[in-house]
Order: sequence, then C-alpha cells, then structure tokens
Amino acid sequence: MPVPNNVGYAAFVDALRREGVAIFDPAPVLLAPGEKPRFLEQDTHWTPEWMQEVAADLARFVERVAPLPPAPKLSLRVTRERVGRVGDLVDMLKLPAGQTLFQPQHVTVQRAADEAGADWEPDPQGDVLLLGDSFTNIFSMDPMGWGTAAGLAPHLSLALARGVDVIAQNDSGAFATRQALARELAGGEDRLAGKRVVIWEFASRELSVGDWKPIDWSGRGARDARIEVGCEIREGDVSDAASLRGAFDGIDTVYHLAAVIVSNDPTVFGRVNRDGTANVVEASRAAGVRHLVYVSSASVTYPRRTPYAESKLEAEAIVSGASSIEHTIVRPTLVYDERGGQELAMFRDYLLRFPVVPFIGDGRAKKRPVWSEDLVDGLARIAGNAAAYGKTYNLSGGESISMLDFARLILHHRGVDKPFLHLPVPICRAVAHAMRLTMKSPPLTTSAIAGIVQDADLDPSEATRDLDYRPIGVREGFARCFPIESRLGALDSARTRSPR
Repeated sequence: MPVPNNVGYAAFVDALRREGVAIFDPAPVLLAPGEKPRFLEQDTHWTPEWMQEVAADLARFVERVAPLPPAPKLSLRVTRERVGRVGDLVDMLKLPAGQTLFQPQHVTVQRAADEAGADWEPDPQGDVLLLGDSFTNIFSMDPMGWGTAAGLAPHLSLALARGVDVIAQNDSGAFATRQALARELAGGEDRLAGKRVVIWEFASRELSVGDWKPIDWSGRGARDARIEVGCEIREGDVSDAASLRGAFDGIDTVYHLAAVIVSNDPTVFGRVNRDGTANVVEASRAAGVRHLVYVSSASVTYPRRTPYAESKLEAEAIVSGASSIEHTIVRPTLVYDERGGQELAMFRDYLLRFPVVPFIGDGRAKKRPVWSEDLVDGLARIAGNAAAYGKTYNLSGGESISMLDFARLILHHRGVDKPFLHLPVPICRAVAHAMRLTMKSPPLTTSAIAGIVQDADLDPSEATRDLDYRPIGVREGFARCFPIESRLGALDSARTRSPR
C-alpha cells in the first residue's frame, strides 16, 4: 500500500530541490505485508535496524550529491548489545513506578567504539556536520535508555568512513539545532569551519507543527536571541571600533556585557573581551557617556586564572582607568535561568553524558550561582546611583554551594541519579595539556578544570548594602526555573553535542 503523505508534499520537495536543496527522505514509497517494523513497539522512534539502513542509504546519497575526499582511517569496532525499556509512549502515560501493564521491549543495537573500547565520539575536525533531533540521539544518548554510541551519527560515520561532527537536541527539530549553531557562530566558535557537508535531520512532523522562525547564521547577530523590548536595536562588533562610532550618542549610561566565554582559540579572549572593552570605553568617552557599567566575571578572582579570566581582569583595568567616565564593575557567578545559561548548559550536558560521571577533583570548590532575574535587578539598581560610582560589586547568588552538590542538584532536577567517579586534578591537568598539544578542539581543557576546582564564592553583601540587592539561593532558583522532571521530561529536553 502507498505511504500516505500531505497532498502538497511532492510539490514542496520539488520546490526545495529547484532552489538547490538536496532532500533525502528515507520513508518507503510502498509498504508490503509482512515487512519488519520500522518503529519501536512502544516508542515514537525508529528501530535500530531501520536506523542503520537509513545511515547507510544516507551515506550513499551524500557521496552521490557531494562527493567527499578521502579521510583518515577510522579505528572503530562494532559490538552487538541488547538494550531495552518500555519506550516514551509508555512514559507519557505517567504510570506508577514498578507498573507491569507494559513490558520493556528488547532490541539489539550495534555500538561503535574505539580500540580501547571507549564510545564513538563526534569529531569537531570532521568535514561533515550532522544537525539532529531525538532520531539522531536515540541509541546514542544514555538517558534515553536505548544504549550509547549506536545511533545515527556513529553509523553515518562508519558508513562514510570518516569522522562526523554533531549538534543534536531532542525536540523542536525545526529550529533547536539551527539556533544552537547560530549561537556558537555568534560566540566566536565557527562550527562550519572546514565543513563540506551539513546534514539537517528532523522528524517529518515538524513540517506541520514545527516553529520555523528565521535565524541568522552569519555569526554577527543571532537574531533569534533578540527580545522585543520596544527600543531601538543597533548592531555593532566590539572588536571593530569603527562599528561603534555614534552607537552611544545621547546615551547617559552604557552597560557593557559583550564577551566570549568559551573558545578553543585563546586569542579571541584578548581581541573581544579586552580590546573590545577598550573600544567600548573609547566610544563611550567620545559620546560623552556619564556612567559605564562593566559586567566582568567571578573568575577574575581565581588563583589560577584562565585566558578568559585574564582578559576580563585586563578589561576591568581598562574600565577603572577611564578617568573621564564614572564606572561600576560587577562580577556575576554562574548565571542561570529557564533556558539554562551557557556555562550551566555545558556542565549539565557533561553530567548527562555518562552513566558514571567522571568528576574532576573532590567537588569541594564553592560557587554562588545567580538567577538571571536577580542579576538584572542588581544591574538596574546601578543606573543613576551615585553610590555605585567607582565600585566593584559581586552580583552573586544568595547561597553558597559546592560543585559536587551543584552537580547533584542539576541531576536531581532532571530526574536522574548517577554515581560519580572522582579524578585526581593533577592527572586531569596533564591530560588536558597533552590534548591541547595534539588536538585543535580538545574535549578537556585547563579552563574547564579551573572552573570546576576553584572557588567563586563571592560575597554580595556590599551590593546588598548599597543597592538593596537581595538574590535568592540556587535551590530556590532551581525550583522556580527547573521543576523536577519525570524521566520523560528529562529525555525531551536533554541534548548532546560534540565536546568543546
């Protein structure tokens, strides 16, 4: 029997192809009686067998429409493993724990691993980038419960005989990965550098129900992040002094928040965070700005500062040395809100990635994560406040928490409980140093280690005294932002990406 489709689907695909878009639709044209199921019995996703067929067919399609040059040989082996669970359709019923009405379905997946037995990993240096949703993540993302390193990305990598880079996020396939890519481009991480092919995988239902909002991928705007606030928006690049000329004309107070937080290129921090701040100071001085509020970072207090922290500390010196402008410097710590926050999202993804979490150090380092609304409230209280002139405030959260307890809190609010394996810090630093010498985008960096093992327990009491700044604690903030999820909720919003 023919596979049903929207009456306009064929014309839609033809129109895309006329525009030069290569379309790969794995759905069969006809269904014959007795065919093997293509979808899991109690889950909305495909079987491992059909997924593997699609990966092989997709690889042949790519080689036909965009032939790729030879790539370094992959040292991978495939092992067959049995996995099973009830599936997300049963999860949606929210039945009591221990229910016996629905039994798990068991399937055989083919896990890709290196010669040491470690799971296949996305390759940031690969010339193929896969943007995907839960159909990419299933059989690869451990929290989904169907195995690891056995999904579309590793099998596409095997079929193409080359490394594949991945940005994948469950749900919202119409925009989520496009948005993630745009944010990385805007933050200085060129995930398209060296890429010959970009494959965008999404569920066909997105054509009917997806949010197809336009997103700027140019790296200069990330327009998806704009908020309608009834004000004039002017684009500029802090590292380009010419683009800031006239931007602050007629402005009394300037808030400077633009910065790069994460980059594998250490020169970016100096160019954007330090030199960009100097450009903002000069543009503010030329425009006659009275008050400059500079958003720095708690990391400037680290005993072992990272390149990012050094750039922010140097920027603080530039701001405080601008004698013709009143200034205030603020140092937030681990900002979070309902959408996450870059550092929190990276830490959360790391925690969700492993069945046993490799944790750097003993986890005793103290932090004060701050809810974004508290941070914004503190910033708003500085404008026009002469008491804030020349001051440096810690706009931190209202509660100190160890990194280990913070990790457990994140997992708790994702409905996940995992054991931790503590790793000696000196060994981690040695491994990170070796990776830096041999890899362009190492999965472990000394900057990441510094953020986990060093305190950022900054006291906000001076801001409380001068500004009446009263932040809530992280446990209360998480209760507001991240209601404790069922297993299904955790799966719907979990995501995976190549290590940065």
